[in-house]
Amino acid sequence: ASLLCPPIFPRCQCRRSQSAPGILDCEGDTPGSVSSAEAAKASPVAGTGVGTAGVAGGAEARERAPGPEVQGRTVGIFGSGAWAWTSFAFQSVCLAVALTWCHPGGRASLNAAVASAWAVVYAFPPSHWAMAEALVATLNFWVVATLFETLHIVVPGVLRHRLRVGGHGEEQRKQEKQVIGAAPSKSGASGPLIKSAAFFLVTKVGTTVIYLAAIHLYHMFFRAKPVPPVTSPSSLRLVVELALGIFLYDLIFTPIHWFMHNSSIPAVRQLHRSHHEMKGVLKAGATVRHSLADGSTQVLVNILVQQLSPWGTKHILSRFLHNVAVTYLLTESHSGYDLPFMSHRLVPWLFGGSRRHNVHHNKGNVYYQQFFMYIDDAAGFVERAG
Repeated sequence: ASLLCPPIFPRCQCRRSQSAPGILDCEGDTPGSVSSAEAAKASPVAGTGVGTAGVAGGAEARERAPGPEVQGRTVGIFGSGAWAWTSFAFQSVCLAVALTWCHPGGRASLNAAVASAWAVVYAFPPSHWAMAEALVATLNFWVVATLFETLHIVVPGVLRHRLRVGGHGEEQRKQEKQVIGAAPSKSGASGPLIKSAAFFLVTKVGTTVIYLAAIHLYHMFFRAKPVPPVTSPSSLRLVVELALGIFLYDLIFTPIHWFMHNSSIPAVRQLHRSHHEMKGVLKAGATVRHSLADGSTQVLVNILVQQLSPWGTKHILSRFLHNVAVTYLLTESHSGYDLPFMSHRLVPWLFGGSRRHNVHHNKGNVYYQQFFMYIDDAAGFVERAG
């Protein structure tokens, strides 16, 4: 089937990408205005973030509609639309830090900043507890998940940026439509998502208790918690260990994830099935809605990558930050939102983010990577046009 420009962009011109076969690079302007209902109907891409009521002007339509985005990949190093500036700003800061490190004086300043941060952490008594890393992961998950689950109460306007996915979860989509199309109450609250938040707070406590108990047994019987070092890591070591840990987590879990979906053994497929009961537009609570075996597999993968470092032993500060980053990225990918500060917006050429993972939950046979895109793109685990 041939790939066409989205019909809501009549002046759009597309050409096949040289770097990614099967993906179009599209350029052009949106019409002066387009109804969000028409945009949702016209869009060939799942997860456009289009609401169900109101009229979107040029810039707003460009943001909510697919624009130059096909098969879950945003064209361009900074993405496209009104939010491209956030990507430009974030990547510019990262580049500035890298250039600073290249200068001897700048490198000394960065090392001093890391040393100061570690001194604060080291002076905090809980950082010496055997369960410190697990508590960091747990606390960060609860903070981030609660943020995504309740954000609409404080800022009702974010409901316009809920992902839209067709083909699955009909009843849940009806609730989303009702929430987004209805005017918020004086408190800014909306019924279906508030019920979801209450369900999340009640049901996820058990998962937290099981996780902490398992880590406690691990330290008791398999590996005692090492004593935190007095010395801080260098800025280079901190960045490399953090980046390597996230990369290896995604690399190792991706084939396991694929196997859970495609194994010829029904019992293996069943392990992951409960996680995919969440369809339609996801919510943050879906992050830990899985079987015990499924969740244990992810924890074991994380324990494994935490043991790996070019410096032999991974520094405790790197381990803390790793747990913060991984729990954030996992929760973000299940949030059901498409917001400017999310990973796939900040670094669109690297992260798949919530857009891809939401499609994965609904289709099941595409986008197996938790964080990145390179394996899915290389192996062809992407949506097909037509």
